[in-house]
Amino acid sequence: MDKKKENRFKCAICGKPLSAIEPRPKLDVVCGNPECRRLARRPHKTKRWVGEGEIPCMGPDCHRSVPAGYYGIKKTLFFCSHRCQLRFGGLRHVVGKCLFCGADLHGFPCFVGRSRFCSLEHKNKYYLEGMISQKCGPHAEILKTYINGFGKIHYSRAALRSARTYLISFLGFVNEKGIVDLEDVKPSHITAYIAKETGRGINHSAYVGAISVFFGWLIAEGRRKAANPVVPRIHRGPRKKNSPRPYTDQHMQEMWKVLEEHGSKIEKLAFALGEESGLRISEVGNLRLSDIDQLAQRLFIRLPTKNKTTRRPFYHEKVKRFLAEWLSERKHDCGHDHLLYNSRFQPIKYSDHLQTKIKTILAKHGINGFSFHRLRHTWATRLANSGMDPATLMELGGWKHWESMHQYVEICQKRVEEQYHAAMEKAKQDREMSQESVMSLSELAFIESPDTATNSDSNTLG
Repeated sequence: MDKKKENRFKCAICGKPLSAIEPRPKLDVVCGNPECRRLARRPHKTKRWVGEGEIPCMGPDCHRSVPAGYYGIKKTLFFCSHRCQLRFGGLRHVVGKCLFCGADLHGFPCFVGRSRFCSLEHKNKYYLEGMISQKCGPHAEILKTYINGFGKIHYSRAALRSARTYLISFLGFVNEKGIVDLEDVKPSHITAYIAKETGRGINHSAYVGAISVFFGWLIAEGRRKAANPVVPRIHRGPRKKNSPRPYTDQHMQEMWKVLEEHGSKIEKLAFALGEESGLRISEVGNLRLSDIDQLAQRLFIRLPTKNKTTRRPFYHEKVKRFLAEWLSERKHDCGHDHLLYNSRFQPIKYSDHLQTKIKTILAKHGINGFSFHRLRHTWATRLANSGMDPATLMELGGWKHWESMHQYVEICQKRVEEQYHAAMEKAKQDREMSQESVMSLSELAFIESPDTATNSDSNTLG
């Protein structure tokens, strides 16, 4: 190796050998010593020194700064990474129009004619409106009015998507029957629709509730004069209760083993929050830095939640460990206070993002069918079988009704056996104690008889 090439891998100030990631071709490089970096900031004819955090990255939606080093004097575009540079370059070319909003689409020339939407949200709305118009026919406009008005007030975001799906299917059925006016919908049509859905294998009755609320809104708004065609005693059959589905300890150990080896810090922390705090996947993505009390090891679950209430669950050792690891790595200049973020350092808006990542990792290593919500079942089952008071568990889990909580708790047979024998032993002891103090009615009458009391007093006087 010649002398020039050899010096390239040494600090220009102290001559210390540099690691593989420090050398930059065609630049005077220095080591990480602060004194060497200070001395390296000398005037240069064609280059200038840029300090850490001095110039922000010009990449779209990027809140980081360019790394410290020498840059050309005439350089005007600065980026923190090659990825931001490519995204910035794509904004300089117009490759089409969004089919939903008509806005310009930016990208590289090779994407001309291939890009049709400016965002995934607009793509979903475009195809949704097309599907509504195609299936619902003359009822499309009234459905859009309902969804964009009362639906957003009455339902949560996730429930609104389900209700919209149910109503599109039902109004499509009404349109197939040739009913133009919703005033003509009768209970017999509801019965026929339920029979059709049951024939397709759909046995749950959640869609009946959505249809009932829809017709209730029509009546309240004066859009329908007849009564609600959904008759509760006829159309609302007995609702099947869901059974608890907790993971076994062996299954949890297998999943943790895979995540420890192949999962990122975000995925480990999210998994631990589901196991030790009973959080829903949407609540994990909505956590903020200010919601975490590290001294009390407690979380604040803010709105929106499934049951529209806040709560303050605790966390334990795993969450404490992975939270510390993640906070040491988390970018503080990401521009928001959400605890977790995606690969673009933006808040996680879709709850399925985390579950899909964990599910993909587990599936690659032979563990299929993962459901993040089953971690909440596991959390509730463990606490209940460990002797936690049901009212306390209900408070930590945020349930409003006992029936809802019981669908998450699976009592193990060992605990059932222990509780049974303990109760029977206590009942036996209570019977033995009661037999010792049992007194017949004749004895009780003899004691309380006034003649007995008089004779006793005369004997005492005599």
